[in-house]
Amino acid sequence: MANTEQHDTETITIMTKEGVGEEEAQGELAVQSSQQQAKKESSKKGRPICPRCHRPTPRACICEGLPSSLILLNKCHVLVLQHPHEKRRKNCSLPLLQLCLHSSSMTVIVARRFGDQCPPTAMALLQQQAKKVLLIFPEDDTDQDDDSNNTLTLTQAREFCRQTTTATNASSSKDNGSNESDKILIVVLDATWKYAREMDRANQPYYPSHMKRVALSWDDPLRPTTVPFRFDIRTPPSQVHLSTAECIAWVLSALEDESSKDNQSHNMLYSNLMKPLDCMVQKWHECRRTATDNHGTRRNNKRQKQQQDRVDSTTNDNNHTATNNYYTNPDHDTTKLSEKGVSRTSFFTMGDDGANNKHKKSNNKRRRNK
Repeated sequence: MANTEQHDTETITIMTKEGVGEEEAQGELAVQSSQQQAKKESSKKGRPICPRCHRPTPRACICEGLPSSLILLNKCHVLVLQHPHEKRRKNCSLPLLQLCLHSSSMTVIVARRFGDQCPPTAMALLQQQAKKVLLIFPEDDTDQDDDSNNTLTLTQAREFCRQTTTATNASSSKDNGSNESDKILIVVLDATWKYAREMDRANQPYYPSHMKRVALSWDDPLRPTTVPFRFDIRTPPSQVHLSTAECIAWVLSALEDESSKDNQSHNMLYSNLMKPLDCMVQKWHECRRTATDNHGTRRNNKRQKQQQDRVDSTTNDNNHTATNNYYTNPDHDTTKLSEKGVSRTSFFTMGDDGANNKHKKSNNKRRRNK
């Protein structure tokens, strides 16, 4: 800061010596500083960002796939424990669901485990006994007991929630209570499979005792008909592993409308939640293809130019070597000269001429001395 003030003072002094008034010099200096500040701010801005999807526009904007209004869940609430490393990824799928679901229907906690580092409201939501808690993560084979019945398929989980809801409604109607706490709490671990397993082991003490695990299966009757492997911008452990957004959309499409027996309503909710993901994957591939094509074209042009320069330099070197270098070094092998295109006769003629000139000079000196 002191260096800047000293530089400004020296600038004003120089301008006043040149005949410019001190006030005018200060005004011009202020204009220059404001212009420099504007240049710095414009350089920091970079690419324009869409205010809705928070992505570079227009190449990476996914607003065309977002719903016209946020989706409010009636029977479910999603609680996501997101790994800090996953939060920093640009190709994370969870923010797409946050753009589709209402804020009251989804809670995201950025941490490795539940506990003191989580908000008290989230822990109260997890430990509430009246809640039906479903963890969308299969139980580890090493920790699974034969008598354990905590892991359910999605069809079994839907039937379990339906029976629990019926019993809760009967008791609440007698007590004239409200059904605000009757929503299904869906707990999801958002991380890579390696970190998700570590998070699952670390959160064992914080899981409620009445929690049930849900393992998604491809042969489940509640699987939406439009559930291909679509999130191909990140490499999964296998083709049957899905992203976080795909798993949540699959579960919500089955549990949000428990009374429906047809798959039409399930597929509608699932497709609405998957449109932003499909749009992001499409934009990702387009940007990558364009960048690859541009880079490949520039790289090929550069390679061709280097090869042409190499050929030209080699041709010039050969010409100079054949016509000049070997004439100054008569000790070179004559076979090499013939390979370079120089005849032996011209070489020996030059050598003979040189020898004759030397003999003529020596004879002239002898005559003068006599």
